[in-house]
Amino acid sequence: MILSAFLVCLSHGSNDVGNAISPLLILMKIEGQPDYYSFLLGSAGIALGLLVMGVRVMETVGKEIVVLDFMKGFSSQFATATCVCLGSSLGLPLSTTHCMIGALAGVHVAGKTPWMKQAYSAYSSQPDGADRGGAHDTAKDDYVKPQAGEASKMNFKTVKKILFWWAITIPCAMSATALCCWVLLSV
Repeated sequence: MILSAFLVCLSHGSNDVGNAISPLLILMKIEGQPDYYSFLLGSAGIALGLLVMGVRVMETVGKEIVVLDFMKGFSSQFATATCVCLGSSLGLPLSTTHCMIGALAGVHVAGKTPWMKQAYSAYSSQPDGADRGGAHDTAKDDYVKPQAGEASKMNFKTVKKILFWWAITIPCAMSATALCCWVLLSV
């Protein structure tokens, strides 16, 4: 689980920093300036964003979309890291968060298959003392036993909110960019 989390961090840094600083990199190359300042600025921006809003994003993704245990958490993180690393190597500007939401949707879809329902039912019917690497409630730090039939319930209300805000970012970014260009051209 820890290694899959490290993989997601690596893929996030390799992809999202490049997405964020690519316009600045082009300007630095045109001006003949060294590009390591761009990477430093991009890394600092990603780190600042994680410090300011990272906890909220992690809580939403980890608790409010699909109730995760270690099996589902590992699967979704490993799938996310694989997709983002593959996309980065192909030069595709993927969003790590979009890939993670897609991976959580994959957990939901997989949980609807008969094989997965049977496997998860057997998994959740083990005695409470069985070592199965289950999810922990951070408030009590007691094992939270998954209920039979709860293999992958998805909170579609949260997913709708996420999709709405993703859609809103496009016109907001467009408007902010147009305003910045108008101000800079006026000066």
